[in-house]
Amino acid sequence: MEMQGCHCQNARLVSSLIIPRAILFNSFSFCRYGIPSILSIPEKVQLSTEILRPSSDQILSITYFSAASFPFAAPPVVAQGVGWPSFGLGIEGVNSRVGRWLLDRLAEDERLSGWALMDYFSTPGKTLGPLLAEFNFVQRPKA
Repeated sequence: MEMQGCHCQNARLVSSLIIPRAILFNSFSFCRYGIPSILSIPEKVQLSTEILRPSSDQILSITYFSAASFPFAAPPVVAQGVGWPSFGLGIEGVNSRVGRWLLDRLAEDERLSGWALMDYFSTPGKTLGPLLAEFNFVQRPKA
């Protein structure tokens, strides 16, 4: 699989490693931790969430919602946002964008598959952990 938006020299190595017990895994956003600024948050969310959609292969997807670069994208600002984005005064953070994306997937009864690693998972309102856990109870299609 091609790693879109990734400027990491080891992108091919990261995208298909075999870890112990012969488990193949993919990680698109592993090398996207260092985003240039908070203006890259939408791209970060899009790349990080798309990998969680199940594939036809038996691949463990690992995504990393955290990101940072100093001084233009400190970790708390990237995760939580800054200002009042609902009023057009600020930038919405990764966590609230991911939360909205997860709610949309639940509304469509879509399954997700993978591991999600993130910073500041207790904001907004300690909802991301339980929301991710809810996907364990989405009906699986009968084979």
